[in-house]
Amino acid sequence: FDALPAPFFHPASAAAAAAAAVRESMSELTVAEVRRHMDASGFSAAFVRPSSDNGSLESGLIISWVQTRGRLEKGSGDSGKDLVMMREGGFPEVLLSGVAGLSEAVFSPSGVSFAVQTKDALLLGDTADLSTRSWVTLRAGESFAGRPTWVREESVLFAVSGGEPKRDRLFMHKRGQIKSERGGPLFVAAHGGALLNWDHSQDEDDAAHIAVVHRLPDAMLAEVVLMDHRDRGLDDRSGSQVVAVDCRQEYCTPQVGFLAPDALDGPPGPSLLLRLNALPLLNGGHLCDAERLKTLPKDAVKEAVHGLWLIEDLKAPRLNPVHMGPPNRIDNFSGSYGRPGAAEGFRLDPSRCRVFLSARTTGTEQQADGVPISYSDDLYELSAAAEGDGSLELLPLRTATHEGGPGKGCKIPVAYGETGGDR
Repeated sequence: FDALPAPFFHPASAAAAAAAAVRESMSELTVAEVRRHMDASGFSAAFVRPSSDNGSLESGLIISWVQTRGRLEKGSGDSGKDLVMMREGGFPEVLLSGVAGLSEAVFSPSGVSFAVQTKDALLLGDTADLSTRSWVTLRAGESFAGRPTWVREESVLFAVSGGEPKRDRLFMHKRGQIKSERGGPLFVAAHGGALLNWDHSQDEDDAAHIAVVHRLPDAMLAEVVLMDHRDRGLDDRSGSQVVAVDCRQEYCTPQVGFLAPDALDGPPGPSLLLRLNALPLLNGGHLCDAERLKTLPKDAVKEAVHGLWLIEDLKAPRLNPVHMGPPNRIDNFSGSYGRPGAAEGFRLDPSRCRVFLSARTTGTEQQADGVPISYSDDLYELSAAAEGDGSLELLPLRTATHEGGPGKGCKIPVAYGETGGDR
């Protein structure tokens, strides 16, 4: 070693050589290139409510998100996704690491369980020890579509695309079934269509209602289908009814959610809340038949009204607007203003009696109604109207805009719950 040139042992030279080697191995990635593929998305949360079956589980808030890693080298994609959870007052814990096709965690109504979709399986998780196990396995050629929806504590509704037949299909899986078993299909999308959103009334199977948002092969339109719980073939629409048509689903994905029977002072049974671009008709009512749109003037869809709608009586479905301020000026598409993947649409509390959403007032400062525009999303709660007629009204929560300030930034609801009187 004495014969080697002195620079080989100089500390500064060694550090420079090491740094150069790192830069070479990383193909000289810039900070911007690394950060471009780092992200946090798929935020969800639950207020855990222990029962007699899981008395050892502590109540409290648990938060989850999907962390996307940065690039490893130039020309590559991200280096995987991690599922992270954090209890209130605790530290983040990585549950799943480097998983392909990872979705957000969807918590059960009590928060004691959660479901997570990966590239080839639906996982069932336990919030007591943050463990996961394979619950449903996909078949050859299949991939998940959308996010799963819990049916009480024992089942989930999930959708797949691909496989045979090559159409989106909605299924149910219950605890205790083997991984390859699934109930359904409950609904099969049209060839070239897609399943965008769905919900379950939480009733037992023989009395249950299921609502599905079905994008038609014409990508501009989506129909809301209300149906009972039964298995269906490819083109079987028995026991189902189209109750609404969304005329601008490419702008704002329609959303459906069942409210509990005691949420409103209206007809007995559950009611259905919809976020929709509904088209009013001149003779009253709203468009419920996509084929009828062909008989209307070419620019008729420009009259579609974006907002929240309510179907109070599922036996005689009729759209009623939720009063949200000046007509066609309240925009409740939180996804267009929030960080991609942060949240989407309204949120129901575990009892399905309370609804939370973010919205903003659009238009110009010179609107004749005198309501100023807002440059941010503000939080609102939907509550039964004071008139007691079974309708809903929008109540602003305490946010900067409603306290007199201009309001900046986005306020996106993720979950609602109560622990020790706090919410």
